[in-house]
Amino acid sequence: AGRYDEARALFRLAHQKAPTARTLRGIGMASFELRDYVEATRSLTGALREERRPLTDEQRRQVEVLLARAETFVGHFSLQVRPASAELLVDRQPAAREPDGSLLLGFGHHLIAARCAGCVPAEKLIEVDVTGGERREIAIVLAETAPAATSAVNLSPQTGAGASASLVDQPTATSGAATPWWWAGGAVV
Repeated sequence: AGRYDEARALFRLAHQKAPTARTLRGIGMASFELRDYVEATRSLTGALREERRPLTDEQRRQVEVLLARAETFVGHFSLQVRPASAELLVDRQPAAREPDGSLLLGFGHHLIAARCAGCVPAEKLIEVDVTGGERREIAIVLAETAPAATSAVNLSPQTGAGASASLVDQPTATSGAATPWWWAGGAVV
């Protein structure tokens, strides 16, 4: 009847109650008809791997053909994200990565962002235009900031009951040498 939204919703309910290769096949087929090729690819791939109520040989052949068609409408991206703890977003939403860590994206323009609070810069953006069928690698590297140095603290060993680290106010070795430059600069001005 062409009511694929309803069919997919019912297959999803059935899959929640009793997950099988056949419910994944139904979700994948309905998703394909709805032109949700990312979901179709995920579900059809899952149907081929699922061992509960596995597909018949004929169903397996049908799923393989439909999966090949669906994959022509998505882009597969292998991601190298550093640091690994960085948050990954696609189009300002948390990224849904595949079990192997890759990313599937449908047709169109997408914005991939990596965020890391302890990095400089804190966010890096990459724009991707998906035309379908492409397989690419994307590297997103953010530099983690080093902890601030504590050069103003005297960490030399001390003895005695009141020994502790203390702040030291010492002039730098170049502070006296810089004074003539200040006078020369003032004279020029």
